[in-house]
Amino acid sequence: QGFDETITYSLVAPDKAVMFDLIDEKPISLLNPLSEERACLRHSLLPSLISVARYNLARNIEDLSLFEIGKSYRFDNEDTLWSGIALGKHRPSFWQGIADKTDFFLVKGVVEAAILALGYHDVVFIRKQEFKNLHPGISASIVVNGKEIGYLGRLHPEIEHQEELPETYVFEINLSQLLSFERASISMRPLSRFPAVSRDLAFVVDDQVEASALIDTIKSANIASLRQVAVFDVYRGDNLPKGQKSLAVNLIFQLDDRTLALEEVDGFVAKILKKADAVGARLR
Repeated sequence: QGFDETITYSLVAPDKAVMFDLIDEKPISLLNPLSEERACLRHSLLPSLISVARYNLARNIEDLSLFEIGKSYRFDNEDTLWSGIALGKHRPSFWQGIADKTDFFLVKGVVEAAILALGYHDVVFIRKQEFKNLHPGISASIVVNGKEIGYLGRLHPEIEHQEELPETYVFEINLSQLLSFERASISMRPLSRFPAVSRDLAFVVDDQVEASALIDTIKSANIASLRQVAVFDVYRGDNLPKGQKSLAVNLIFQLDDRTLALEEVDGFVAKILKKADAVGARLR
């Protein structure tokens, strides 16, 4: 996914050790630390990744996509965390010269793709506001198999200002918890020799309806030839009632043994529209 790995110290300053704690919990302190900056065992990897980002920015490296896998130390347990930080432009391929501005959706896509590649297919992102030191309007919890395993979002602007960082995005996942879940076996199948049919539909839904809910509703139509459902646009504004938004969805239909007739695809779309209407989504 274009992220570089870094390794940082497990010992941090007392305030950094609890910087991203959601509940008050004292860190484990050394009896005889060499310095105040290395006095406590960390609860989160993110403060160290922020320090790495500051170090690089001070040396004119402005495009960063970094991750770390390391231990979190608490009085009652040790967990392995998988954390990341990204700012500037994201470059998944230096060879092709591709660069995208880092934002919430880019980081969300990277995290989702990595979790799916591990064989966990039930991945949901739920918007939340209570994450300490994250932007209240640009953060979400990461839920796998119905259990919350981590979070992602933009750093709170006050933290960005204090740390002298530009717009910065982070994520942190309890990897010990994630790997304890049962996961699907990864299987391969030949690519179809027959052409795919693409359809774009724009649905009007209430503003609080998550895109994932609409995708699940479409998939619940149980259409065997439906290979992909992806949201490619969200619109709010003129020509839409207050409190509603438009979600534009791309549908890919394909079979392995023959070419689909357009009449068949029209029937599939009609079935999907009927399903969507049952949950309050209507065609724009």
